[in-house]
Amino acid sequence: MKNFLLLVVFFMVLQGGFAQSQQPPAVVDSLNKLLVTANSDTATINVLNELARIYLKIDLDSSQYYSNMALHKNNNSYAKGMIMSYGILGGIRYYNYDFDSAVVFFKKAYDVALQIDSKNDIAHTAVNIGVMYKRQGEYIKSIEYYQKALEIFEEIGNKKGLARTHYNIANLYYVLSKFNYGLLHAKKALAIADVFYPALKPDILNTIGTIYNDLGDYANSIKYLNEALKINIENNNKNGIARNLQNIANTYVDWGKYDLAMLNYTKVLSIKKEIGDEFNTAKTEYSIGKLAYKMGDYNKSIQYINSAKGQFDSVGNLSEREIIYLQLSKSYKGLNKIHKAYSTLEKAYQLNDSSNIVEIDKVTEELEIKYQSQQKENQILKLSNENIQKEAQLTQAKFTSYGIFGVLMLILGLGYILWFRQKQKQKLALLKSTVTASEAEKNRLGRELHDGIAGRILKIVYDTENNQTELSSTLLEIYNQVRHLSHQLDGTPVHGELFFDRLLEVIPEDNEKQTFNLTLLPNNMILQEPVGSSVYRIIQELITNNLKHAKADKTDIKIEVNDNRLVINYSDNGIGTNNFNKGNGFHSIEDRVTLLKGSVKINTHSAEGFQVEIIIPYTFDAK
Repeated sequence: MKNFLLLVVFFMVLQGGFAQSQQPPAVVDSLNKLLVTANSDTATINVLNELARIYLKIDLDSSQYYSNMALHKNNNSYAKGMIMSYGILGGIRYYNYDFDSAVVFFKKAYDVALQIDSKNDIAHTAVNIGVMYKRQGEYIKSIEYYQKALEIFEEIGNKKGLARTHYNIANLYYVLSKFNYGLLHAKKALAIADVFYPALKPDILNTIGTIYNDLGDYANSIKYLNEALKINIENNNKNGIARNLQNIANTYVDWGKYDLAMLNYTKVLSIKKEIGDEFNTAKTEYSIGKLAYKMGDYNKSIQYINSAKGQFDSVGNLSEREIIYLQLSKSYKGLNKIHKAYSTLEKAYQLNDSSNIVEIDKVTEELEIKYQSQQKENQILKLSNENIQKEAQLTQAKFTSYGIFGVLMLILGLGYILWFRQKQKQKLALLKSTVTASEAEKNRLGRELHDGIAGRILKIVYDTENNQTELSSTLLEIYNQVRHLSHQLDGTPVHGELFFDRLLEVIPEDNEKQTFNLTLLPNNMILQEPVGSSVYRIIQELITNNLKHAKADKTDIKIEVNDNRLVINYSDNGIGTNNFNKGNGFHSIEDRVTLLKGSVKINTHSAEGFQVEIIIPYTFDAK
């Protein structure tokens, strides 16, 4: 019976107060009758302690009266009763928020438990002392007694006691900002609770998630908080769900993920309204208002902060008014409602809460700067408006002349555009005729060389082949040179001839000094005229320029048709130049590309070779 009563006191203290007792008068009467008929001191003490417990929430004076009677009845043979009586007296003091007296009584119970070496009582009274020191803000002393309880619970194998004590120590280290110590104890509590104390698991997970948030490990924070949320949802624990969602929202705020934070705050608000928790509804509305301010939605911020203020006022809680006014002032400042922000901040000043005075002073200073800046802006705006009016009058006087001048300039501009376009057309036509004539003349000369001189030389070769071998060989060499020259001059493709074969006429064979790499994609490319002849001449000019100036040992030419474009990429590893002067050959290349509505891009620097990229609109017909 005695140990049972002590356990009752212990768990009442841990929960922050004693459970509401509703004992009918008949029970009290029965106990009083037992008190009269008790035949031993032990029986008397038990009845007195039970009466003290019953009166704990009904009549404190009566509770203390019966507890003192039990205490006076105790002697060395009833040490357990003394522990119980001191524990009840400590509980009474705790209920009255007389924490100093409560500590005195709990320590007396602790000393008696030590004398008789009652492990269970030592641990429980140590926990009670730890709770009292925690209530007094003496966190280091609180941890000291929790550690003593922890050692005893470990010794006697009380798993639930171990889990809850680790959990309480974790929360104390969290308050002391010793997050790594807190995390260590919280994870020990979780490992034990997972098997022996499942009911405590969501609270431990919530603490771990909160600690990870303060450590800046937001991903782990969300992970543990969501685990706690899942358990509370399974248990339909509305308050637990709201607490987890609140902490998840807080983590997302610190993480900078404001949209997710707002979503979770909204869920918390819905639950708080559902269960009728006006105070926490107000706190959540304040959190939403503060977050809306961070997101730059000042109107929404003001709406929720004002709603929170109304809720706090309705439940008679005035302690939050200063932070309410302070946040409202910031939101009004965000909307540039400086006078409204000033008047709201003045209300915060009048509350004289020194805990926020530094921030209030900071906001006041910001408002003063903003106000002065706004006054200057208004003055500048006023002067600007006056200048605008004067300028408008001058503008109106000059409008007619400017209008006429503008129309005249428009006419001249349109005329110039028409003249320029016509000139460009003439230039392109002249360029086309020049290139066409040049190409035709080259083709004519090539055919004359091939059909006339080359044919006659070939006949002489055959006539002299049998009698004059040396002369025949010389004439054959001259024939091949004339034939090669005729092919170079005559760019007209032979029917069905692949473009690759045509280019072999102008690309030299590899030798010890230089190699030439030619790539065509697709390799069966047959370019339509006039594109084929133009590309042929472009490659011819690039090779000529290479042989004359490049001093390269490697040259790459790639011709590719894709996405309705013909792309020519030329590159060599020659000497390059920092001052590239376009000669007739390169001007000829540009003229041909211009006629084909293409573009030329040159890239060359000393010792970095010479690169040319030519892009021409062209659709390749695979047939």
